[in-house]
Amino acid sequence: MTRRSLPARRSAGRNAALLAAGAGAALAAFNHARARRSERRHPPTGRLFEIDGVRVHVHIAGEGPPVVLLNGNGSMVQDWLVSGLFDRLRRAYRVIAIDRPGYGHTERRRDRVWTPYAQAELVRRTLAHLGVEKPIVLGHSWGTIVALALALEHPETVRGLVLLSGYYFPTARLDVWAFAPPAIPILGDAMRYTVSPLLARLMAPKIIRKLFEPIPVPPRFTRRFPLDLALRPSQLKASAEDSAFMVPAAAALQKRYRELRLPVQILTGTADRIVTPERQSLRLVQSIEGSELTQLPGLGHMIHYAAHHEIAEAVERVATAGEETDEADALPRTAPLPRWVEARDGGLARNRTGVQGFAVLCVTTPPRGRPGARAAHVRAVHLLLQRPSALATAGGRPSPDLDARRALSERPVSRSFAGSTFGRTTGPLRLA
Repeated sequence: MTRRSLPARRSAGRNAALLAAGAGAALAAFNHARARRSERRHPPTGRLFEIDGVRVHVHIAGEGPPVVLLNGNGSMVQDWLVSGLFDRLRRAYRVIAIDRPGYGHTERRRDRVWTPYAQAELVRRTLAHLGVEKPIVLGHSWGTIVALALALEHPETVRGLVLLSGYYFPTARLDVWAFAPPAIPILGDAMRYTVSPLLARLMAPKIIRKLFEPIPVPPRFTRRFPLDLALRPSQLKASAEDSAFMVPAAAALQKRYRELRLPVQILTGTADRIVTPERQSLRLVQSIEGSELTQLPGLGHMIHYAAHHEIAEAVERVATAGEETDEADALPRTAPLPRWVEARDGGLARNRTGVQGFAVLCVTTPPRGRPGARAAHVRAVHLLLQRPSALATAGGRPSPDLDARRALSERPVSRSFAGSTFGRTTGPLRLA
């Protein structure tokens, strides 16, 4: 009896394996067809470019200084359009929304590892192809990691950064392990074309609610965001790989934040349930000299749906700071030197280590119509901060270390240092 049942068990096992393989093949065909159908229903909203062998989707509108938008994990260009932020910014800027590799209609080729630096390089080449020079780069969530990588590797190509709801420092995250399996070679491929799209569709409503909490999911998101595109096997692979890269990427980048010397605006919702503001944004502002943090009470991770005004103001602050820096850099090295600077607000500063430095708001009245006054002010303050020995409280002759025009701007310019406490001075301060 045992001898007769062994062939039967083997045959039953083979039949079960064939049945499972057939079901898997049918499911893969179904998901593939569904992905192609979703791409036909939601064609590119912008233009497609071939950049370094990769098809890149870019949506451009508006006129003015360039602003580049980089989407987060699982998202795409349409997220910026549905949120309304794209239309808000296009009133004053040339807005360039780029699908990151694997998202929306941008390819994610297998011939390279798509680290933040690799993605940043593709963004850089795309902007060069478009003739875009020194844009403000605005990233959301995982897009902030790419924005930081771009600014660190090619600071000369970026005017400044606006970082929304970002992840900047490594932490233990269970969601990384939950979403990373589709990135595993072979096994991940099988999952992405069979069970992963179905599981992701079941989990999507709960995940989306968590992204927006504590505010409700906006009806326009439910109506207009192309969820089918986000659940394609190809985009699930991109999302899984980015999830796997997130913690090591932050660990590598955090060592370089202090290298940044450009305007950086950081915005976060105080009720963000995806990234903890205290562990991320509040630490980042202490790591980047001169950066500014805006906390948005009562908002979660998707702040670009509810804080258009605050984000637009942050972009404007970066644009203004970038213009002042450009003007200061354009000053001739032989410009006349100012004899004195009146410090009405600001003055000496002492940081927590007891080392003396300077944080100055210099306000003077320049001769009317003098060109380059604001730039001269920027350079004067910048050099004062670099060379504190150039500033004295009395007398002396102009220092050759200060290369600035006599006429200074009426507009205050400030610069602060992480961990500093500021005092106040009164009366004129003279340049020694």
